[in-house]
Amino acid sequence: MNYINDDYFLGHLLKQSRLTNLSKLYVHILADTATPDGLLTKPIRDSIHHWCKWFPDLVKNSGSTMDYVSKATMTIEFDLNKTLPKQSGHVEGPLPVK
Repeated sequence: MNYINDDYFLGHLLKQSRLTNLSKLYVHILADTATPDGLLTKPIRDSIHHWCKWFPDLVKNSGSTMDYVSKATMTIEFDLNKTLPKQSGHVEGPLPVK
C-alpha cells in the first residue's frame, strides 16, 4: 500500500515526522512492529502491516524461502532541517531513505 487516501506513504510519513519532530521510523518486518509510536498514524500503521504481511511472498517470489531469513528491518530517516522549495508553493523534503 504505497498510495493512501490523498498521498504516498512517504508523504504521510514526512508530514507526521514534521508534526512530531521524530525523524526516524524503525520497522521490524518479521515481528510486524514499528516505532516510535508518534509516527504511527492509522494510515502509516496499516501500510506497514500490509508490507510486513507481503514480505514472505516477496521472498518466495524472488526464488528463496523464509527459512533463510532470520531478521528483516527497515529504517527510514528524514533530515527535517532541509527543505526544497517547489514551484507550486509547497515545500518538498529530501528523503534520505536507508
